[in-house]
Amino acid sequence: MGAHDNFFSLGGDSILSVQVVARARQAGLPITINQLFQHQTVAELAAARADAPAAVVDEGQDPLEGDVPLTPIQHWFFEEMRAAPHHSNHALMLEVPPALDASLLEEALRRVLTHHDALRLRYGPEARAWHQWYAAPESGVPFETVDLRAVAAAELSALIERHAEATQGSLDLEAGPIVRAVWFDRGDEPGRLLFVVHHLAVDAVSWRILMEDFWGAYAQLARGEAVALPRKTTSVRTWATRLGEYAQTKRVCDELAYWIEVAGGPAGRVPIDVPGGENVEAAARTVTVELDEAETHALVHDLPRAYRTQINDALLVALAQSLAAWTGSGAVRFDLEGHGREPLFGEVDLTRTVGWFTSIFPVRIEVGRWEAGEALKSVKEQLRRIPNRGITYGLLRYRSLDPSVIERLKQAPQPEVGFNYLGQFADTAKLESSGRTRSARARRRHLIEIDGAIWGGRLRVEWVYSENHHRRATVDRVAEDFIGRLRSLIEHCRSLVRAGFTPSDFAQAGISQKDLDKLVAAVEGAERPAA
Repeated sequence: MGAHDNFFSLGGDSILSVQVVARARQAGLPITINQLFQHQTVAELAAARADAPAAVVDEGQDPLEGDVPLTPIQHWFFEEMRAAPHHSNHALMLEVPPALDASLLEEALRRVLTHHDALRLRYGPEARAWHQWYAAPESGVPFETVDLRAVAAAELSALIERHAEATQGSLDLEAGPIVRAVWFDRGDEPGRLLFVVHHLAVDAVSWRILMEDFWGAYAQLARGEAVALPRKTTSVRTWATRLGEYAQTKRVCDELAYWIEVAGGPAGRVPIDVPGGENVEAAARTVTVELDEAETHALVHDLPRAYRTQINDALLVALAQSLAAWTGSGAVRFDLEGHGREPLFGEVDLTRTVGWFTSIFPVRIEVGRWEAGEALKSVKEQLRRIPNRGITYGLLRYRSLDPSVIERLKQAPQPEVGFNYLGQFADTAKLESSGRTRSARARRRHLIEIDGAIWGGRLRVEWVYSENHHRRATVDRVAEDFIGRLRSLIEHCRSLVRAGFTPSDFAQAGISQKDLDKLVAAVEGAERPAA
């Protein structure tokens, strides 16, 4: 990466930006996420460092205890998860080297649980609501060793999967733990290490922090060194408190009209194949579509350069087009998930904070009969009009002090589709199942849930549906239509000679797309050599 290479053109995204800022701060370079979005090359960032960020709130590195306000996403969780709220997890099954030291694994987990306060959160009902608090560090560690050295190879996978399934349902929101780790010891063969954490305490960004700290602590212990973990940043408690205050500001309240329009505006309905069924996890099934490595490389590198977009923009263009074709409507609505660690407050740093910060908000996209370039431009501009990357929807929906505001958003039509892009991961190994992360009795919020991520250089997009509502052939067709439209966007951007611009690229100019296209055409005409 050169000093003048653009971060987003190289495949950077909003999740990677959090990691970049975290590592820069560890190296003594206090940049902010906003600065990275505004100054997208190393050279520009170096010049911008004169604009020093505000001093970050320092709560110290000792374990925190006491009450913690619920964040909007946690309010959303308790509103949605009526059945088996204790069983809604994130899980990670890793292949690990043989002959690890069980005592060091357990001690590494203890250090991580003490260091990252969110892993000690507890929850209980109180006066028709839920509240949360930090529990003090405990002497026991939720770590288990399963000895598989004498188990026949033919029985291994089934045994691991049964044990993982039991672990998934064993968390306790009120008494704890909300974290468990299981080491499947296979002697001289590579083993398995399962981590299960309740979703209330982690998100996709948190996993990267946890794995870095866990394996860092294990390595230090193995070398006989004192464990020194990187500093944790602003706590979930401070973030939740600041969000509650921010939710009452005029700026947030003024955005209500935007969210009412998005949530209530006309949009197509998802056709149902099998009406009347119950939309629960037990009936959930998955269709997966993929790009190959060359296509994924073009999506990550060529497309952002062509239209100054991010990966998510292209995915949402293809999604909007495929949903419009399926519903037969010129406008579609879906829930979009963001990482939620928005730089709202200069003195708050969440780059190394473990917790659940996700924001979920409705997006309404108007879809025309566009060619690929026009589609990218239009959807990009519609997405750029979302205020504060969507985080204020949850503030108004769950943290407003005006009951009428909460009720208006609650009564608006709920999106039937949800979309989440999780970022880029290196691991591609197919291991045993880590078990069902949600209770089979849990109600699903959406008819269709779409999760995309890049695994080992390949984009993989999972379409989760209920067999009580849709036939697999229907979801297969829509998912294939989506991946086909994405390929068309990639091919279009590969063939471009010049980059395409939109008004948000020149936000201070206040120019329309039509006038911008004329200006670009005039510049290109002036540069073209005379015949």
